Formats: sequence, C-alpha cells, structure tokens
Amino acid sequence: MKEAASKQIESILKDYHWMMNSIKVLRHSMKDAGEGLTAQYGDAAEMPKAKGTKNDPVLRVCTQR
Repeated sequence: MKEAASKQIESILKDYHWMMNSIKVLRHSMKDAGEGLTAQYGDAAEMPKAKGTKNDPVLRVCTQR
C-alpha cells in the first residue's frame, strides 16, 4: 500500500513541471483567442450596452470612505 502511494507521489512530482508548462501554454492560447467573442441572442443582443463610468455621487462618497 505504501509503495503504491509513494510511486504515485513520485509520478505526480515528476510530472509537475511539465503540467505547469502545459497550463501556461493553454492560458497563453486562450489570451490569443480574444474576449467578448460569444454570440448573443434574443432581446439582450439588441439592447444598447452601457459605456463609461457610473455617475452616482452617493456611491462615489461611500467608496472614498
């Protein structure tokens, strides 16, 4: 039982560096894909999108405190 666990731990540690590199490559390829490429359907696609900052003086004062 201990031998199987130690071999499993050894294999995990051996593959750790390789797995971290593959995760970095996947994250980099996801950045290249871009953001906001999801298609929208229905009424939400036709509505105007908000741009700029919120003009709420009460919220501004609360966030300053």
